[in-house]
Amino acid sequence: MNPSPELFPEYIAVVETGSISKAARLLGVPRASLSRRINALEEMLGVRLLHRQSRPMRVTPAGEELFRRAQRVLRDTTDTWDAVRVHDDRPRGLLRVSLPPNTPIFLEFILQFVKEYPEVELLVSSDARHVELLSEGIDVAIRIGDVQDPNLIARRIWRSKNLAVAAKSYVERFGLPQTVEALSEHACMRTFDGTWQPSSFWPLRNGSRVEVSGGLMCNDISLLIRAAREGLGIAILPKDLIQSDLASGELVAVLESEVGNETYGHVVYVERDFLLPQLRAFVDDLVDYLQAP
Repeated sequence: MNPSPELFPEYIAVVETGSISKAARLLGVPRASLSRRINALEEMLGVRLLHRQSRPMRVTPAGEELFRRAQRVLRDTTDTWDAVRVHDDRPRGLLRVSLPPNTPIFLEFILQFVKEYPEVELLVSSDARHVELLSEGIDVAIRIGDVQDPNLIARRIWRSKNLAVAAKSYVERFGLPQTVEALSEHACMRTFDGTWQPSSFWPLRNGSRVEVSGGLMCNDISLLIRAAREGLGIAILPKDLIQSDLASGELVAVLESEVGNETYGHVVYVERDFLLPQLRAFVDDLVDYLQAP
């Protein structure tokens, strides 16, 4: 006999809090009762889900699989109730949003959206990494760069020219590289290629790439801008974000006609039979907002 899906919320609470005691307090149930139900769940499945003796408590591979799938089932269940309840297509209810950090234009849009839709509960998280929408329960996210996940709908919301730049103070100390090959003699800051592994290459405008090295590797664009301004090395940055620095001469372009590419921004969400009204409103309004003069 399979366990009841009613155990999913309890199991998810145990994994998320990392403790049966904490989960019991959160759920308002006796610890002993919750512990017995988790034991019974493991017995019915015939697998160990949790290493309870370890500190902190660890989840087994089987337990991690159950956790991801249970989250998805509960999420789909919630979407089903929402789909049945909402017939007037009015944006209301919870919407979970993931934004890249330190992006003022999106923050301005969020404030505008909250004012426009007071019945929507907006839960906004800021993260430099690419979140997994399905497993992490995110409704919609902003992605910088290419979107390769076939399970996601992606709408392009902007395009920006990337160029290599250095602070005037850096150029005064180390000079300005005159050729692509000369970049090997400079501190070149690097980003990640959609993973947690830093790239060892910079893009070139002819479609090829050049190998570079340097001491700073990160995927937070705001940190790269700050590091470039402070003369810590050469960085490839979206031109739209550093217009004032270029105009003032605080940052200068490096091999502009040869080094760089274009970067794209997308709003992404999971394809579903029923698109929540608050999600549709968020996506459509964001596209309109970024296309406005």
